[in-house]
This record gives sequence, structure tokens and C-alpha cells, in this order.
Amino acid sequence: MEQATDASTRVRWLRAVDLVDVLVYVVVLNLAAQLVPVVISESFAMSLITAVILKLVLEVVVAVKSGVKGGSRRRSVRSARWSSPSSCGSFSWAASSWC
Repeated sequence: MEQATDASTRVRWLRAVDLVDVLVYVVVLNLAAQLVPVVISESFAMSLITAVILKLVLEVVVAVKSGVKGGSRRRSVRSARWSSPSSCGSFSWAASSWC
């Protein structure tokens, strides 16, 4: 079996947007270390590692949020199908646009 080597079929683990995010996080962390005396940054390497960890944690949080959001959307659609139109309100002409 041949492996697909086409660039469009390969999964990219490192996108340009991710790299820009990490570089922005490094700049912000180093500015905070420079301007706020409470923030301690030992070296550039530590701030780079901190930025990468921050990026990974934010990606996980966004993925979990999207999963929870999708699950609640499916539940609301399912419950809307089983509810009667009269349960939306006493004015059927107004409730028809809401349900």
C-alpha cells in the first residue's frame, strides 16, 4: 500500500498561526517580566517553554469547549423536537417564530 505524500492530505501539526501565537505569548511574557517586578523570568528559553505550554493548554481548553458546546447543541435540538408548540407561549402566532 502506498503512502499519500500529497501536501493536501498530510496533517500539519505546526501551522503558521500557531507559531505566531507562541511568538506573541513570548513577547507578552517578556514584557511582563520587564515591566512588572513580581514576574520572574530566568531566561528566554524558560519564557519560550512557558509560551508553548500556554498555547497547548489554550488549544485543549478550546477543544473541550467546542465539544461541550456541540453536545449541548445536540441536546437542545433533540429536546426542541419533542416539545409541543403550545409550550412556547400562549400566543401561537408569536411562538411559532420562537420554537
